Amino acid sequence: MIPLSSKLQFVINMLSDFCPIKFYKKHVSLYKSREEAEEDLLAQLKIVSESENAKRAYKAKRHITNFNDLISSKSCDKYWDVRDIKMAQKRTEKQRAIHDRHIEYNAYQEHDVHSSRITEMTKKRVINEDDTSFTKKVMIQSSSSL
Repeated sequence: MIPLSSKLQFVINMLSDFCPIKFYKKHVSLYKSREEAEEDLLAQLKIVSESENAKRAYKAKRHITNFNDLISSKSCDKYWDVRDIKMAQKRTEKQRAIHDRHIEYNAYQEHDVHSSRITEMTKKRVINEDDTSFTKKVMIQSSSSL
């Protein structure tokens, strides 16, 4: 017997208490969109409907018949709406973190620029003060020697 994929086995196990949301929650990381998840769930049901086990095949066919009603139920819509909101919140948090890092980086850059200017100005003052004090000393020494 060919080993079953985990998704197929999961669908077989939930045939008696079928709920698309269980499938979505279990395998949500595999899909980029609701449509992809729904298509794959339907594909898994079709595989089960063609199985040799008559009881499983009957249940799968019944779920395929009602598939559109099941996937467009209020609970499924709510699941996807909440998931979309959570994804949007995560994107917003990530964008906020990136924005905060840019602001922090810009503040550090601006601080470095001001710090460099102050350092240069201080160096110039020290040099000028040293020159001035040297000139005063020379003038004092030269006037005292007269």
